[in-house]
Amino acid sequence: RPHHPSPAGGSLLVIPSAPVVARAASGLSWREARRQVLDALVDEVEAADRAIASAQARRIRAIEAVRVEAVGAVAALDPVLGPVDPADAVRVSAIRAQQRFGHQSVVLEVSCALRAPEVSTASLVHDAQVLVDHHPATLAALTDGSISYAHVGVVLENTTLLEPDDCRALEVTLVDRAKDTT
Repeated sequence: RPHHPSPAGGSLLVIPSAPVVARAASGLSWREARRQVLDALVDEVEAADRAIASAQARRIRAIEAVRVEAVGAVAALDPVLGPVDPADAVRVSAIRAQQRFGHQSVVLEVSCALRAPEVSTASLVHDAQVLVDHHPATLAALTDGSISYAHVGVVLENTTLLEPDDCRALEVTLVDRAKDTT
């Protein structure tokens, strides 16, 4: 077979981008110019990721606010908390049904707003309630972009069955570790 040399004489031909050329023209070596451009682009990816995490925290808070508003009026009638006699089984059953209906309405409304499946949205509504009510350190870290929503999932998964004090202690540990891990 005849040998056909590559246009660059057998080595990879790299065509620099305009930002690299501009930096090299200012006196930097090609290698340093390329490194600076790549560093700036990776910094932009990191900034975008932090903004996404912060937006996810905002969404979590908004979903929980919707849930609280929708079920709040019915929750005031909860037999454990409010003006209904817990021995009144018929009334208690009706209130519980109203609470389930309120919760399901939230799931359906949010599902439509997000254009997401109902099952996924139900999980998101549950996670929003748990994060807002029980995981302030996790929500704060998501808000400032120092952890991702994937990290939030790990925290929730590992603290679900714990007592409140144990949950808070583990949450702090997991969030601190999550800030420096993938």
